[in-house]
Amino acid sequence: MKFPAILTCVFAFALASFPIFAAEGDDTVAQVNESTGSILASDGPEGEFLPVDIGHRFKPEDRVMVTEGAKVTVQYDNSCDRTYSEPGVYAIESKCVPVVWASAKRWVIPTAVVGLGIAWHEHNKSDSPPVSR
Repeated sequence: MKFPAILTCVFAFALASFPIFAAEGDDTVAQVNESTGSILASDGPEGEFLPVDIGHRFKPEDRVMVTEGAKVTVQYDNSCDRTYSEPGVYAIESKCVPVVWASAKRWVIPTAVVGLGIAWHEHNKSDSPPVSR
């Protein structure tokens, strides 16, 4: 197998197995990283909304409320950020997939398929001369 084919396979598999880690020993998954205006949060889907500051930790299913003219960036423990700038209530998910990774899946799978095809072709290619010689 040629080096470019091996490199393509390794790169594709490395990206496909990108881990998403959670905080150890803590059931929170994210925190308020930046905010402007009035930001409120509730504990769980039925909790009362109270004002929060930078550093406030969220558990899955907590909610954050963005008021008119406000903006909040929620940073997950895997360094994935979600910015909410439209007024509304947003649920905190148990994990966050970085947007770069989500969009990278569009080319990772085709790259992996092409790389595996090249590797298979190179592996099964015969270096012997044709029988007719």
